[in-house]
Amino acid sequence: MNHQCLTGTGMASALITPHGANVLSWCTADGVERLFLSRTATIQSGHAIRGGVPIIFPQFGGTGPLRHGFARTMDWTLLDASDEHARYQLSTSVETLFRWPHLFQLQFEIRLLHERLSMSMKVVNTGSDHFSFTGALHTYLRVTNLGEASVRGLQDRSFFDEVTGKHLSDSAPALKFDGLIDRVYPDAAAQEIQIHTGFGDIHIVSEGFKDLVLWNPGPKAAASLVDLHPGGYQNFVCVESAMIQDPVSLGPGEQWHGSQTLILRDSLP
Repeated sequence: MNHQCLTGTGMASALITPHGANVLSWCTADGVERLFLSRTATIQSGHAIRGGVPIIFPQFGGTGPLRHGFARTMDWTLLDASDEHARYQLSTSVETLFRWPHLFQLQFEIRLLHERLSMSMKVVNTGSDHFSFTGALHTYLRVTNLGEASVRGLQDRSFFDEVTGKHLSDSAPALKFDGLIDRVYPDAAAQEIQIHTGFGDIHIVSEGFKDLVLWNPGPKAAASLVDLHPGGYQNFVCVESAMIQDPVSLGPGEQWHGSQTLILRDSLP
């Protein structure tokens, strides 16, 4: 399987695998790795990769028959690439029709810019009927230690807590991680989100996506994940631009666009 390596200014680089069009690595110009990839992650047909940026489509979560969809577990086609750009495509096939009876085209574009990584997703309805989908960019951000990581920009925002099944809000200026966390923040993707990683702060800018997801399995659930190395949960937080609360509905020939840009905060003016 041929991975695609992008190179930018200085030591900036990104590595993408056609399996799931997953961005496995993003190093900024200072040589620091910004994404988490489990040491026991596997790249295998029909399986998701534990780390990087898995693409969730056409269903987020476990409600319905397609838990987190099939886009992250299938091989994509590389359409074009340059030193700082790559574009992949996944289209209707016998396998997708067996699991989801709709005609579609899904494109994912990655751009490596100065101290930032931009990822954009386009969904096109190529059939003659309407369909709806939910999805996300399930981004694993690398942190030095989970207990020291924090997220700013969600103060007093309401969220649905998947752990308790309740709608809640948090008044703390900086959200800390103290174990299992699984939250969906409706209409929060447009917020100015900043993640303190211990390797420098990462700023997230989203367009098209409406919702934001925060996830970490905590020690108990992490122990049951065979593709997550022991203690690995302490070295990442998942911050995901998503479309969950209001599924996107596309008619024949219609399309939807969404993007997420990760920016090294220290590089902002």
